[in-house]
Amino acid sequence: MELKKTILEGFPLVHDIALDMPTVAELLSVPVYDRCSAEDFYRHGGEIARYFLDKAPIKNDMKYVNIWTSLQLLKPGVGTIKYKHNWHVDGSKVPFNAYDRLFLVVSDCTATTEFNKDRIELFVDSEITHQEYDKYINDNADEIGIVGKRIPANQFVEFTAGHAHRATNPEKEEFRFMFRICESDELPSQHISKSRLLGSYIYSEVGKPTKNIINSEEDRFFIHL
Repeated sequence: MELKKTILEGFPLVHDIALDMPTVAELLSVPVYDRCSAEDFYRHGGEIARYFLDKAPIKNDMKYVNIWTSLQLLKPGVGTIKYKHNWHVDGSKVPFNAYDRLFLVVSDCTATTEFNKDRIELFVDSEITHQEYDKYINDNADEIGIVGKRIPANQFVEFTAGHAHRATNPEKEEFRFMFRICESDELPSQHISKSRLLGSYIYSEVGKPTKNIINSEEDRFFIHL
């Protein structure tokens, strides 16, 4: 097996951009999107969606600008990820460390996102896939030396496919809003017919998914667990 060196980067760049987080009632007007193009998001997302995109420190120097949004009602035992520990890296996945530029905002909540704190040098199989790499760093997080540090609420953090991170579990019943952007030369946006979803997913402690906050075509909103 041939090994190659790769880097788990340290804590991401925190942009000093003032964001006025809307109320939950206002955030309910923002559709849930999965890999939506910036053009469709700006055109169809509404005033609040345009506010977030206008504030984002994107560079617009890559082929695609993809956007994800979610608003979730959480409580202890019901989280944003499938399993309790889920260290992973984002990106287009081809190759596993493809250069993509990502931005993330999470509202003020206990179930925020934490990133690896300090830079770590690793040697991995030269043929490793993105999924295998995620499993490797998650299964060996303590041995590798991954230490989590929470990101500040309501601020853009900028990172790449080299930054390991995970969502934390809620300590109380609360709402969590997430806005994420990926600038990429490899990962195309989905058509609006596929990128607009009917709800965000939450997960039980055993990884069972359940739709949470749902918006219909008539923009009526329902919350259920």
